[in-house]
Amino acid sequence: YAYNVYKSNISQISELIDASKNKLLQYNTKIEAIEKVSQSSQEELYAKQTKLQKQLDSYKQSITTLHDSRVVYELKTYLTNTLQSFIDIFNSIKPPYYTKHNYDATRALIESIDKRIKDIDFEINQLQGRKKHLLEHIHDPLTTCPKCNYQWNINYDETKVQKIDETINALNVQVSKLTEELNKHKADEKQLIENYNLIKNYLQLKKPLEPYFSSYILEIQDKLKTNPIDAVYVIERINQELVLLESYYKVEEELNEVNRNIKLLESSTENNLSELKALYNQELELYNSYIQKRQEEQENYKQLQDSRAIWLKLKNYREDMLQNLSHLKENISSYFFREIRKYIESELMRLNLANIEIKNKLNVNDSVIAVIEQYEKNIEELMSKLQVYDAILDVIDPKSGLIGKYIATFINNFINAINESIEQIWSYSFKVVPYDIEADEKFDYRFKVMVQDKVISSDITKTSSGMREIIDLAFKMGLMKYLNLHDYPLYLDEFGIRLDEQHRSKIYNIVFNFISSDDYSQIFMITHTDTSFSNVKNTELYVLDDLNIRHKDKTEKMRISYA
Repeated sequence: YAYNVYKSNISQISELIDASKNKLLQYNTKIEAIEKVSQSSQEELYAKQTKLQKQLDSYKQSITTLHDSRVVYELKTYLTNTLQSFIDIFNSIKPPYYTKHNYDATRALIESIDKRIKDIDFEINQLQGRKKHLLEHIHDPLTTCPKCNYQWNINYDETKVQKIDETINALNVQVSKLTEELNKHKADEKQLIENYNLIKNYLQLKKPLEPYFSSYILEIQDKLKTNPIDAVYVIERINQELVLLESYYKVEEELNEVNRNIKLLESSTENNLSELKALYNQELELYNSYIQKRQEEQENYKQLQDSRAIWLKLKNYREDMLQNLSHLKENISSYFFREIRKYIESELMRLNLANIEIKNKLNVNDSVIAVIEQYEKNIEELMSKLQVYDAILDVIDPKSGLIGKYIATFINNFINAINESIEQIWSYSFKVVPYDIEADEKFDYRFKVMVQDKVISSDITKTSSGMREIIDLAFKMGLMKYLNLHDYPLYLDEFGIRLDEQHRSKIYNIVFNFISSDDYSQIFMITHTDTSFSNVKNTELYVLDDLNIRHKDKTEKMRISYA
C-alpha cells in the first residue's frame, strides 16, 4: 500500500512542477516581450508590419493551396527522405507498362500457346507410337497384322515410317517457334508483374502526400502509363511548392510576432512590468518548494524499494528451505523402506537355507536332533522378530502406513518418468494418471490411464495389448534409471508385434538409440522379423531356426545347432 502511495504522491508533485514551470515560462515571455517592445518605437513596428503583409500577399499568389504549417514541415521532411525512392521506382519501370488489360491479354496468349504446345506434343507421341509399331513389322515380318488389319507389305511400311518422320520434324519446328513465342510473352508477363509491384510501392509512398496534393498525384499516375521518368518532374513541382509554403509560414510567423508586440505596446499600462516580475518571483519560490518536496518523496520511495527487495530475498530463501526439507523427507522414507525390506529378505533366505541343511542332516544321523531343536528355537525367535518387522512394514505400507503419502510421492515421480518415455513413442496424448496424495481415494496400485485428457480405464492392466507393451517398456526404463542399473541387461521378447506400423517404427527407433546410450550397455531382443534389427549396427545376431525368421539384410549371423 505504501509503495503505491509514494508513487501517487511523486506523480502528483511532478504534475504541479510542470504546471508551475509553464507559468514561469509565460511570465518570462511577457517580461521579455515588454522589455523588447520598449526598445523600439511604435512607428518601426507598423512599418515592419506593412512590409511583411506585402510579402505574405505575394506568396499567396504563387501557392495553389494553403495548409497547416505543421503539415508542411512534416511533408517537406518526408519528401526529402523519399524523393530518391521515387526516382529509383520510376527508373525501374520499363515497357510494356502495366495495365490490367495488358496483363490479362498476355496471360491469355501464354495459356493458348501452352495448350497448343501440349496438343502438338501429344500428336508427336501418337506418331512415335505408330512408327514403333511399323518398325516392328520391318524387323519381324508377318503375313498379316491383327492391329493394322492389312496384309504385310515392307515397301508400304517403310514409306509410312518416312512420312511419319517428316510429320514429326515439321511438328517439332512448330513447337520450337511456339516455345520461342511463349518465352517472349512470359518475359513480358514478368515485366508487367514487376512494374505492378513497383507501382504498388509508389502507391504506398504517395499516401502521405495524397490529401494535400491530389491533383499532382493524379498527374503522376498518368505519367506512369506513358513515360514514368516524367513523374519525377511533377514531384519537383511539389517540392518547389513546399519551399514556397515554408517561406510563407516563416513570414506569417514573423508577422504574428510583430502584431503581438504592437498589442503589448498598446496595452503596456495594463501589463505592468514590476507586477509581472513580482508574480514571476512568487511562482519561482513555489516551483522550488515543489522540487524539494519531490526529492524527499523520491528518497522515501527508494528506501521502501530497498526494504521490499530485502523482503523478497528472505521470502525466496524460506521457500527454498521448505522445498529442500520436503525432498529430504522423501529420500529418508524411501531409503528406510528399502533397507528394512532387504534385511527381511536376507533373514528369510538364511532361515530357509538353514532349515534345508538341518533336514538333510536328519537323514544322516539322529544325533543331530539336538541341533535341529536349537535351530527351531532360533526360527521361533526369528519369527517373533519377523512379526516386529511386519509391524514396521505396516507403518511404511503405501496403502495404510503412516508414511504412505511420502512413498506415494516417490511413486508419482516414478510415474512421471514413465509418462515421459510414453510421450516419445505414442502419437497422441496417452499417460498413466499419478496418485492424488491429497485425495481420500484408496492407494491400491491400480493406476488409471488417460487418453486425450479422458480416463479410459481405472486399471492399468485393462488397457489394450499395444498400450501395455509401451507401459512395460517405460516401466523397465524407469526402474533401471532409479536403481542405477547401468550394466543390467534389458530383455525384449517379441517386442513391438502388438503395435501398428507407425508406433512400431517409433519404439524400434527408441530401442536403437539405447544401443548408443551409456545407460543401456546390454539389450537382448527375441524377434521373428528383420525389421527389428536390420537398421541396427555393431550387434550380434543369433538365428535359432531359419524357418521362423525373415532376414533379408547382409548382417553376419551366428547359427545355433542342436544335438
